[in-house]
Amino acid sequence: MLWLLYIAAVLISASSASEEGENTQCPNNIGMTDTLRELFLNSHNSKRTQLAQGLVREKNGNLLPQATNMIRLDLDCELEAGAIAYAKTCPHAASDPSTRNETGELYHRVSVSSTVPTQEDGIKNAVTNWWKVVSFYPGIGMKAMFRKAHVKTPIESFTQVGWARTKSLGCSIVTCESDYVVICRYYPKGNIVGENVYIPGDTCTQFFSKHMQ
Repeated sequence: MLWLLYIAAVLISASSASEEGENTQCPNNIGMTDTLRELFLNSHNSKRTQLAQGLVREKNGNLLPQATNMIRLDLDCELEAGAIAYAKTCPHAASDPSTRNETGELYHRVSVSSTVPTQEDGIKNAVTNWWKVVSFYPGIGMKAMFRKAHVKTPIESFTQVGWARTKSLGCSIVTCESDYVVICRYYPKGNIVGENVYIPGDTCTQFFSKHMQ
C-alpha cells in the first residue's frame, strides 16, 4: 500500500513539474519544458562529444576512432511536436518508419521507481540505455560503418545518437500508468546501410571544432 502511495505521489509530482516549468523555446508544444529540452540536448551532445574525441570503447575493448564531422544537435520544435503526439499514445514500441519520412526515432520505456522517480531521471535513463549498447553488442569498428548486420539490432540506438550528419533533435517524455515513455526524433535520420556513422579522423578538423565547443 505504501509503495502504491509512493508511485502515485511521484506521478503527480512529475506531471506537475512538466506542466509548471517554463516553455519558451517551443511554446506551442504543450507537455514539455525548457529544462527537459536542455537535458535531452545536453545528454545527446555530451555523448556525441565523447565519440568525436575517441573516448568510447566497443565490446571488444577497443576505443573507437575520433570523428572529423561530428556536429552539435539543435532543438527542432516540429520534431518535438511529433514526438509528443506519439508518446501520448503510450506506445510499446517505436512508430512505423513510413509515418515519419526521413526522420529517425528512438523509443524507451522505464518504470517509475525509487531509482527513476522523476522525468529528469527518465530522460537520463533513456539516453544512457541507448548509448551503452556499444559496450555489449558487435559495433561499427574502426571504419565507423553502419552495415546490414546492424539493422534491427540493439546497436541501432547507439548509432542513431552518434550519427554525425544528424542535425536536429526533438524529444518527449510522458507518464503512462506507472511508466515513463521517452520518444526522440532525429533529422536527418541515421542508420543508413553502407554509410559511415561518422568520418574517422582528427577531431580538430572540419565541423567538430566549430560546432561542438
